[in-house]
Parts: sequence; C-alpha cells; structure tokens
Amino acid sequence: MKIIVVFSSMTSATGVRNYMFKKYNIQSKIRQTPKNLSLSGCSYCLVADMSALETIRKIATDNGLTIRAVFKEDGTPI
Repeated sequence: MKIIVVFSSMTSATGVRNYMFKKYNIQSKIRQTPKNLSLSGCSYCLVADMSALETIRKIATDNGLTIRAVFKEDGTPI
C-alpha cells in the first residue's frame, strides 16, 4: 500500500526523499499534493510504501521538518 506524506514545500519533500534513498535505499516520488488532499495553499507530497512511514517521520523530526498530513493512497487520513 502507498502513502501520501504532505509537506509544505518541495524543498522539504526533496530533502526527505534524497536522504531516505541515500541512507536507506528506499524509493519514493515527489508530487504536487492532489487538490482534494491539500490542506491550504501550495504543498508537495512524498509518495512511498507504507513500510517507509516511520523512517519518513524520523527523518522529518531529526531535521526539524513538519509533516502536514499523512494519507493512505485512497485519501483516508492516517
């Protein structure tokens, strides 16, 4: 199952994606957050396997980045 992790900026999403790939060899993609999931304004999301969620949260926390929301691929909040 895929998850959608919403960040406020492309810079944050890109940083997490790059670090996660280099350190843990975990693949993910960056996309503009779908309008139906966007919380306000422009945001970007990281799409990854559900198994990467704790790693994404740890990387974000360790680097002072805010995760705005997390959804399952069907749009259900986690």
